Amino acid sequence: MRIKSLQIHGFKTFVDKTAFSFERGITGIVGPNGCGKSNVVDAIRWAMGEQSPRHLRGKGMQDVIFAGSDARAPVGLSEVVLTFDNADGIAPPEFASYSEIQVSRRLYRSGESEYLINKTPVRLRDVLDFFRDTGIGTKGYTIVEQGRIAEIVSAKPEERRVLIEEAAGISKYTARRREAERKLEGTEQNLTRVRDVLGEIKRQISSLERQAKKAAAYKRLRELQRVVELSLASEERQVLAAEIEQARVHATQVRERVAGVDANLAERENEVAAKRIALVERERDLAQGSEALFQIRARIKELEGQIAYDRRERASLAEANEGRAREREQLVGAASRRGARARALARRARGRRECARRGRGLHCRGRGRVARGE
Repeated sequence: MRIKSLQIHGFKTFVDKTAFSFERGITGIVGPNGCGKSNVVDAIRWAMGEQSPRHLRGKGMQDVIFAGSDARAPVGLSEVVLTFDNADGIAPPEFASYSEIQVSRRLYRSGESEYLINKTPVRLRDVLDFFRDTGIGTKGYTIVEQGRIAEIVSAKPEERRVLIEEAAGISKYTARRREAERKLEGTEQNLTRVRDVLGEIKRQISSLERQAKKAAAYKRLRELQRVVELSLASEERQVLAAEIEQARVHATQVRERVAGVDANLAERENEVAAKRIALVERERDLAQGSEALFQIRARIKELEGQIAYDRRERASLAEANEGRAREREQLVGAASRRGARARALARRARGRRECARRGRGLHCRGRGRVARGE
């Protein structure tokens, strides 16, 4: 089984999809320093399940995704597809029937990772098992990078043994043996815990037996208690049934009494309604009487006012009459005086006329003086 082709897309400097074909014989990749020759080997190593960013010459696994440049934007996916020629049929038994086998790995910038064999999603462990015993693994002897030969020459016997076991095709069984030993160790630890648990359970058996006996006794007593409770409940039910019957009879009697009371109450309410109607009529009559009384009182006040006014007018008229009587008396006195004076003047005038007619002027003058003296 040999590498037939390599497809790279978004891995490190390979932003565009790039395909490499490896024909039979030797294939060389030539270019100046920094053109990405080592990235091809890193892509192969990464597709075969490498998990250490240091072995891929990076600080983190996200470094294998193209991060962008002045002319190109970064991408969100890195994918490498390895195609193997299995014409000789030396692939693992489950893939021996395929003439070509594709191993793919994808890594998204979100951190999600996918492994595929012949476009079927698989686990990382399945990829590592596929490459065991072929020498094409990430730590196999077919990938020799700069400084790797010096490391092999100066390697310790244990490290050389790993390479020899891979070349001999027993590394797979060695890995399975280590895995089986780890499982056996885990099983032994589980058995040890089980023994501890059994020992603890054995120590607790006597206590559990006592508890079981107590539980059985409790169960019997519980059953007896249930029987007794049922018996008591039956008796209580009979007593309660009798009490309920008595309560029903009493309730019937109470209902009858209540019906009588309701009838009496209805009659009383009718009487109260009639009395309320009469009371309303009385109140209406009272209101009318009050209104009439108010009018009478108002009329009385009005008449009293009129009487007071008449009294004042009468008193005023009496005073006026008294004044007029006095004035009349004064006028009468003045008139009598004027009459007496007029009569005296008339007598004087007659006397003068008589004197003039008789020619006794001297005598008349004497009488006139006498008269004025009077």
